[in-house]
Amino acid sequence: MNPDLIDFIQADTPKINPDIAEGLITKHIQYGEAYLDDIFRAVLKDLDHGMGFKYLGFERMSPADEFIETTKGKNNGPRQYNLARTDTYMVKLKFEFDNEIIEKPLSLPFISQAGTLKVFGTTYAVTPVLADRIISITPPVIFIRLMSVRLNFEKLNYYFMADNKLEYPPVVVSEVYKTNGDAKTPMVFYLLCKYGVKGMFKHYFDADVIYDYDDQLTRDKYPEKDYVICKTAGISPKRTRIRDYEKTKIGFAVPRNKFTPTMKAVISGLYYILDLYPNEIAMEDFEDQYTWRVRLGYYLFGYGQNPEKLNDDILNHLSSVDQYIDEVMRVKFKKINMDIRDMYQLFFVIIDQFENWEAQNLNQESNLYPKELSILYYLYQDLTKQIVNLVYQLKKKNKFNEIKINDVKEAIRAKVKTNKINIINKTHGEVNVVNYSGDNMIFGVTQLLVPQDKTTKLRNGNDGINLEDPTKRLHVSTAEVRTYSGMAKAAPDGSTRLNPHLKIDHEGGIIRDESLREMLDKVQSRITRK
Repeated sequence: MNPDLIDFIQADTPKINPDIAEGLITKHIQYGEAYLDDIFRAVLKDLDHGMGFKYLGFERMSPADEFIETTKGKNNGPRQYNLARTDTYMVKLKFEFDNEIIEKPLSLPFISQAGTLKVFGTTYAVTPVLADRIISITPPVIFIRLMSVRLNFEKLNYYFMADNKLEYPPVVVSEVYKTNGDAKTPMVFYLLCKYGVKGMFKHYFDADVIYDYDDQLTRDKYPEKDYVICKTAGISPKRTRIRDYEKTKIGFAVPRNKFTPTMKAVISGLYYILDLYPNEIAMEDFEDQYTWRVRLGYYLFGYGQNPEKLNDDILNHLSSVDQYIDEVMRVKFKKINMDIRDMYQLFFVIIDQFENWEAQNLNQESNLYPKELSILYYLYQDLTKQIVNLVYQLKKKNKFNEIKINDVKEAIRAKVKTNKINIINKTHGEVNVVNYSGDNMIFGVTQLLVPQDKTTKLRNGNDGINLEDPTKRLHVSTAEVRTYSGMAKAAPDGSTRLNPHLKIDHEGGIIRDESLREMLDKVQSRITRK
């Protein structure tokens, strides 16, 4: 063949991204141990200062030690070993407490060619997940993906009176604590548990908000030019179980220059709570965090329980919430230009930005450019959850500073399972059986892609495509990120195939091809919903 023709074809043909073609997990897994170690250190750091429990890191076990661990019988029973191949290797976690070293074996996945691994003799492929970078905005829901938990935030409209005019800003709610019932909790509840009423307004608004009984908030005391007088609208929330409902008599005088949309949203959330318990929260208890913790306990667990027990339960819950934002997550937030120091600040930012994010992302739900190809987060999710649960358990046992070495050992034994990774094929949507007989692994293995909403196999009902889903709307990013021309029967929107020519950064972030930007932007302007 004419060499000039060959050169022309090569120059005109898009180059396949070798990281994608060879299986993206094979590149990311090289940093897997460092990734896990960073998370473990960040999550366990507080226990060092709180109770002297130290995480010392982990090291690979020798083949001999791994064999002994793998073949040992349960409860001193006969030695057993499953001969079916499972691609894992063992590391030894090391902890220190009361000057004693505690070791715990942990199995980690070993990834083979094209991102495959065997679990009990069956070959699976570890597939990249097309996910948002921490925050996913799909109105009317905002999804936050943290290291140890995933939360959905929604809004409900609630009313209050401001200068005798009806205000109805959104009350942001989320099921931070999972219960069997409806436990979508106003985020303001958590801010009150942390700071009290005046502390909340001072910390987040630098505002001196005054509260008193309605008849005391007169214009003589609080001139209209300086203050907005807020009162309840007298609407009983749906969760209220009070038959003879009487509205709260407590009002607020808010400095007029501080009466922003965010202030309105916080006051709306506060009145939602006050209207739930109109006769139960005395004004003199507004700055007592205990009062708010007990009411949060009633909100989550119902009436009829001992207040002291509720307070203890909520303290344990808040202790767990405190762990959601660690050093790893702070770094991740900084990469998306958000300086988030703790979970309460995140709650406030969501209250502050909820409607702005909704407006900015209207008709942008199907835009794939802000997303990333994530693997390690999902692959190691069960392992990181174990460490988070260990922290929660140790803090619970250390409640009265009486924890002993045996308590620590028992907590590690109960919460950190050595072979937890072996069930990855049962619960992880990004791990799927390889049903491909060809020798080109791109088409049948490495090109596969998993949408963010398909990362768990514990789904119920119909998994078919909802054409009313705004994330399914046409967007030019589909042509660059996914493979619309190689659509699977089960996913005719092309959401399960990755473009092998896609450019990505070292963390899996999507990089637009600048040579295509002008053309694609023109196309998008024509197909965008007006």
